Amino acid sequence: MFSFLRSKKPINSSRNEKSQAIVEFVVNTLGVQQELFLNEDETLPTKAFDEWSIGYVAGATDAVFQKSGFEPNLQGMSTMTVVFIKVFGGGRGPELFGEFMRLQEQGNQAVQDGMITGGRDIAGWMADNNKVPTGWSAYIHSLD
Repeated sequence: MFSFLRSKKPINSSRNEKSQAIVEFVVNTLGVQQELFLNEDETLPTKAFDEWSIGYVAGATDAVFQKSGFEPNLQGMSTMTVVFIKVFGGGRGPELFGEFMRLQEQGNQAVQDGMITGGRDIAGWMADNNKVPTGWSAYIHSLD
């Protein structure tokens, strides 16, 4: 299931392939949750763009980075930007990634909480396929 994590190729020779596989894996995994909370017109609800949600997407991506041995360097930053573009759309993705970087640097608690939940959700699922990640959907459907 996670074949890109078991690659026998040296990391440097397959960096772009690994980056593309990570993007596809994260986007597909988060897309399942998005299907559970899309508006009737198939747009994301406002809550899906808040600080907690951008933290969740970043935490989920980082968990896959860690599991795959992907370095959080410049290529990691560009890979996470692509994830944000595909999850939030081309218009909002880069803006939200920039907001994530700024808020993370400031130690924003909502971003941190979202990152922790996203990381745990995805890491738990990668370790045990019976632990389906639902944290983002549960958050969106929770009452404020």
